Amino acid sequence: MGRYAVVGALGAEDLAFLAQAGVAVTRSDISIEDRLIVGKKARRHQDQGNALSDAEWRNLARLLSEPEAVLYDTETGNLLYVLPSTGGRAIKTVVAPNFTAKKRPTEHSVRSVFHVGVEALMDRRRYRVIRGRLNDR
Repeated sequence: MGRYAVVGALGAEDLAFLAQAGVAVTRSDISIEDRLIVGKKARRHQDQGNALSDAEWRNLARLLSEPEAVLYDTETGNLLYVLPSTGGRAIKTVVAPNFTAKKRPTEHSVRSVFHVGVEALMDRRRYRVIRGRLNDR
């Protein structure tokens, strides 16, 4: 536990949006910590029935490179990468821009990944669409 891996990069539109929002970005890589896959948070999502399948975890980097939509959460300042899934749900991937972890440089860090109904992301007061669109399931 405690290992990180790069799983993607912020898109050009994402970087431009953050710059326009006053967020200074020096890197584009998105990293993930292994605890989201095998740790306490992973077990919680498994117990709640909204965890990713093994195949979805294996394909996370590819899915992040082709999101259905990228949203900006006006309450937290996080980016939400909405990824395709099955069963009428999407994969909500929460990325914290410029996250600073212990002993790690500032990075864009995946903070949470789980299945969600698209209707949970339709609040236009809270979420601003940066690119793409939310598809009805």
